[in-house]
Amino acid sequence: MKLIKNFIGAELDEKGYIKLPPIIQKNKEDGKRLFVEGKAVKISQFIDSDTTPLKCSIRIEVFPSFNKKERIKSTFKQASKIFEHFADLSFKEINENLFEVTIISGKKRCSWCNSFIKYLGSKLDIKIIK
Repeated sequence: MKLIKNFIGAELDEKGYIKLPPIIQKNKEDGKRLFVEGKAVKISQFIDSDTTPLKCSIRIEVFPSFNKKERIKSTFKQASKIFEHFADLSFKEINENLFEVTIISGKKRCSWCNSFIKYLGSKLDIKIIK
């Protein structure tokens, strides 16, 4: 695939898409490998409402070989006790490999989401892939 450089220095492929830098490509490949090995979880954040009350969702996806699924539930329960004063929280198991946390808050929704994601990673001792 022939690469060309555009006027700002980013490398583009023949179709005009920006080519990812090698370090980002490596991180992406490492994340996929860790996910398949069950040493990482994928986190997706969604903003469901941007008017008060603020509402967002965090989806937690695990690989079938992930052996700490029950710990995700217990970690949510622990976190909800810590953060209960800041938001209305709910936890739903969509299927055996996908969980969803819903946050409804008057304010500080994003800080709660980020704190919960860090808390989850530290308690489960796993890598978080966003």
